[in-house]
Amino acid sequence: MFSDIDWGESRRYDRGRSPQCDLEGSTVVEVHQGHNDLWYRVGIVHIEKRIIDWGGSVQYDRGQAPTVAVRDSYVVEVHQSHKGQNVWYKMSIIDKSARLITWGTSKKYGKGLGPSLDF
Repeated sequence: MFSDIDWGESRRYDRGRSPQCDLEGSTVVEVHQGHNDLWYRVGIVHIEKRIIDWGGSVQYDRGQAPTVAVRDSYVVEVHQSHKGQNVWYKMSIIDKSARLITWGTSKKYGKGLGPSLDF
């Protein structure tokens, strides 16, 4: 048994490909790929208005196929190298009020294609 979903309007928020996001409470973190660079945004979800109030788009690394997971104020991101099959991860704490993430250093943890994560 399924219920209908009353979607809000579609709204353009950025440019890029391979977007991924995760939601914790009313905070959403989105990551996506530019040409060979990676970008993120932090937003606040306003359910009653059916909108996301996004912070600015910030370049944070080079690579492709990014994905992200958020729990409480912690965020983990993994991505594939922009050349080859090395996979990398970053961890940080989200500054929800400023809608910013100060990422730690990227750490290589193996080889592969199209990494994913959840926690």
